[in-house]
Amino acid sequence: MGFSFFLPNFLFRGKNYSCNICDFRARRFLQRGHDYPIIFELEIIGAGKRDVDCPKCGSSDRDRLIYEYFKSNFSAEQLFGKKLLHVAPEKALSRKLASKFELDIVKIDLRTKGYLFVYDKSVIHGNVMELPFESNFFDFIICNHVLEHVENVETALSEIHRTLKTGGTAITQVPMSLKIAHTLESEKAWNKNERIEKLGQFDHLRLFGADFEEHLKTAQLMPTYWSMNNLQLKQKLKLGNHEFVIASKKM
Repeated sequence: MGFSFFLPNFLFRGKNYSCNICDFRARRFLQRGHDYPIIFELEIIGAGKRDVDCPKCGSSDRDRLIYEYFKSNFSAEQLFGKKLLHVAPEKALSRKLASKFELDIVKIDLRTKGYLFVYDKSVIHGNVMELPFESNFFDFIICNHVLEHVENVETALSEIHRTLKTGGTAITQVPMSLKIAHTLESEKAWNKNERIEKLGQFDHLRLFGADFEEHLKTAQLMPTYWSMNNLQLKQKLKLGNHEFVIASKKM
């Protein structure tokens, strides 16, 4: 047994929480996120400091929520052999979706500064604003907390729409505040501290507001919203912060 497996077994094993991706049962999870004032002031969904990372597989609350969406809405027969594009892929989630449902997963990342060596050779180098795939190619696209980083969100959503098959589903999770009506875009002159103060993270280029649905509809993506009704399971999986899955059909 390797050290990476021994360590979580020794320090974190327990009955309080469980990971639906690797089935690890934990006394507690590891911490992620930030506690900047703007996150609480604007009640930013998908942000905040929280103990949610699985110490065994590294999955976050975001990953476990998306996996639960697939489990709850599709059978293995429905997903078998379907093509899925995973942008900036979370390793544990990609592995689980491929093994559980036998999805044909293509992984892509821009490999910007700080992420150059995060992925192995199975992850294609590419930009979501200029996807290197033919039109109407994928049945599913997962773009999980990526759109807040791209230079032009309209171009990225247009590319997601182009490469998605008609009737296909795009999952586009973003940090979002329903307390602001319109998406707040970073100004070019803002430094890292100003982006933290106003957007909630130093490398974010925008904070989405209640108008995110309009961004999707403009790109001819019709959003639906899915959240877990089983509160006991939600607590067990350590899903919180009121995040829901934004799953859009190509119109």
